[in-house]
Amino acid sequence: MRKSFVIFAAAVLAHAPSHLLPVIAQSDSTGETSVSEISRTLHLSRSAPKILQIAGITKVEVLDPNIATPTILSDNRVAIQGRTLGKTEMTFWRDDQKISVTLVVESGDEAVPVKGESAPARVEQETPLLAEAAPSGENAQKEQPAADASPAPWAKLAIDPAPDNPGQILLTIRYGNRGDGKATDAVIRNALPPELEYVEGSATNGGAYDAANREVAWRVDELLPDPRDLGIGGKESPAIAFRVKPSSSLDTPSKIMNVATIEVAELEAIFASNTVVWETSTSALTAVFAMPESFVVKRTIMMPLLDVRGEEYQNAVDRLEGLGVVDGYPDRTFRPDGFVKRSEAVKMVVMGADLKDHKDATRITIVLSRTAKLMAVIKGTDGKVVKTLVKNQQQPAGDHTMGWDGRADSGEYVPPGMYTYAIDAVDAKGGKSSLTGTLAVLPVEHPVIAGAPTFQDVLPADWYAGYVAEAEDRSYVKGYPDGTFRAQRNLSRVEATAVVVRALGQEEQAQKFAGRDVGFVDANEIPLWATGYVAVASMTAPKAGNQLIVGYPGNTFLPQNPIRRTEAAAIVSRFVDRNMKRLQIVSGALSAGATLTINGKAIRADAQGQFRVPIDVEPNQLTTIAVLAP
Repeated sequence: MRKSFVIFAAAVLAHAPSHLLPVIAQSDSTGETSVSEISRTLHLSRSAPKILQIAGITKVEVLDPNIATPTILSDNRVAIQGRTLGKTEMTFWRDDQKISVTLVVESGDEAVPVKGESAPARVEQETPLLAEAAPSGENAQKEQPAADASPAPWAKLAIDPAPDNPGQILLTIRYGNRGDGKATDAVIRNALPPELEYVEGSATNGGAYDAANREVAWRVDELLPDPRDLGIGGKESPAIAFRVKPSSSLDTPSKIMNVATIEVAELEAIFASNTVVWETSTSALTAVFAMPESFVVKRTIMMPLLDVRGEEYQNAVDRLEGLGVVDGYPDRTFRPDGFVKRSEAVKMVVMGADLKDHKDATRITIVLSRTAKLMAVIKGTDGKVVKTLVKNQQQPAGDHTMGWDGRADSGEYVPPGMYTYAIDAVDAKGGKSSLTGTLAVLPVEHPVIAGAPTFQDVLPADWYAGYVAEAEDRSYVKGYPDGTFRAQRNLSRVEATAVVVRALGQEEQAQKFAGRDVGFVDANEIPLWATGYVAVASMTAPKAGNQLIVGYPGNTFLPQNPIRRTEAAAIVSRFVDRNMKRLQIVSGALSAGATLTINGKAIRADAQGQFRVPIDVEPNQLTTIAVLAP
């Protein structure tokens, strides 16, 4: 299973390897700066961070991260970046020492915006706050090229849930050069904190992961200008990306920070991207939802039909009987090898089509932020458990989905009504979190079908007259050239194919495929008018899993053979499950402050932690989810 992240926009501690920033001047002969020696007021710029060296520093916090953000680097260094003009307080910890200082951001132009966002600050080698003079000789900062001919590298780091795996994070780095001078022989790095693991093989564009240094690096021949920013001709440097996942040992809430850097041969400086921060949820259970929130429940059939053989046929017949689409005979037989008359087939397809607005099952998804013991039950309005979905099972972080078709623990289907799904999660430290949601279980209700078709051989008093009239009105059937329907005639396989393809709304596609060879050895026996329908049904028709219409062993289609009752049931069951764009109502609950994203749509809960939203579900689309927080 997959681990899920909760993403926050906040400033926290950062850690980066020593080679990511230039060496800075020392304030005394020991090379260590006591916390107590730092001035009570630090003046910052928005264009470049201030770098301090403080031995033994363990923690630093800023009261208002919108004004300034601190980053703990390796080798006892701290970089403090001004963000907006203003004043705030910052606190240092070193061993048992604690001291607060005032940060004043009073200068520095903001970076040139990229797509409406701020570009990352440049980390320059500068004289530390506590030194009276910068070092000279070999360690002195080298003279930079003139401003009108110098490169200006930039990098922007973005964080998103991986589109195909909510347990992974996709980190994307965009980069370029806004200066007039060339920026060549660049190295872009991203060092991983201990809470994260690199997803093997995920680095794009030739990126390589160094396990010893726990960093991903790319070598770039030249940083290209971005024509969108500069209004010039040029070629944008491609974005690079990689994936991470939480460490297997991470089972408690943790704040995680990440930053990318660029080193350029022409400059003795490191250019840092913006800092992205996220944290794992403080609740083991972060989200639950049902998709869809309502479904029709089948009738309980006390005794199955006795003479149906084959798993697919048995499942299809039992399902359609429970949905009221087919009936057995009084002796509880189905007579599977009997042939289906045209009147019976039309009724099955019309009733199956009327089920398109409601599925006969739902899927309940649970999202855990860390490993927990899970309990999931369905309760009636009286609070009693009618169905246990999961009982005290240890589950890893990630999303877990289970289906429910309305069947109770007793084996019978529950009566229509409102039900509650209740989810409890207990983590390794005994912390318990609970979320609940509601489900509407609907009765199977087929509309009363009445009316008279235009076919001259169907009378209004015939039991099937309404179904034939409805099928004619929906263009499912066309009848014969002489104006008859011939309701008591057995339905052939090609006729069945045509009816279902039309019911799928694929008539135009069938006309385009007319005359196409579909590969059956007896294709020459398929009437010309039916070739397009067979092609659509066997190759392109929206369906669930198997082909809508399948051939026989030996790759024959036997187009003129009468269709058997079990074959018709299987086709209609596949038709009910057809893949098509659906608007589904999804409802559920979220932990405090969380945002659920389903197929790219961000969802927030109300004051009670509940939500109910429509979601467009596309055919063959993988449902993607992620839990986000503000």
